[in-house]
Amino acid sequence: VSIEMFEAVGLSHYDDFFGACDRLLTPHGSLLMQAIMMNEQQFPDYHQRPDWIQRRIFPGGELACLSEILRSVGRVTALTPAHVEDIGLHYALTLSEWRRRFLDARAEVLRMNFDEGFVRMWDYYLAIAKERSGSVISATRRCFSQRFTVPARSGATRRRPCQAIFIWDVRSRHASIRVVLLLGSILKGRLLEIASV
Repeated sequence: VSIEMFEAVGLSHYDDFFGACDRLLTPHGSLLMQAIMMNEQQFPDYHQRPDWIQRRIFPGGELACLSEILRSVGRVTALTPAHVEDIGLHYALTLSEWRRRFLDARAEVLRMNFDEGFVRMWDYYLAIAKERSGSVISATRRCFSQRFTVPARSGATRRRPCQAIFIWDVRSRHASIRVVLLLGSILKGRLLEIASV
């Protein structure tokens, strides 16, 4: 299961990520992935120039592209796409709730040595992310869930599946670094748990 993590992988590492998933899943296993996707037509331009979110909120992060995911899966795995669903309208509700909880915890965030600018920046991000996810008209960025399955392989010896847990810690200004560390552990096939620090 990959939730709120794939954006830290980046296009140049899709093959590494999906190749590792393919090696680590057991026959008849499934990979469930949720990722925020960039509109196919805008992805080439987006990929060339970091936007405000990449510079301020998730340094080094990169929204995914569905066609590039499918190309990578076809290129380096035996995985079969089983289901793709646009959950943007549901995700908009999630973002709204995250924003409410974040603002409700404002005093606690400030006590953790984050300043008012940090609070305003994240409030703004959560507001625009909700609008982009929930708008049917302006669907430049959408949230998709995807499921890929592993076909049975006769005589194939596969590694034991890797498990990974990623728990977002609002106190971390370097959450994207934690995601990359998590990815590195997945690619090495080790069990890694990252909890609030």
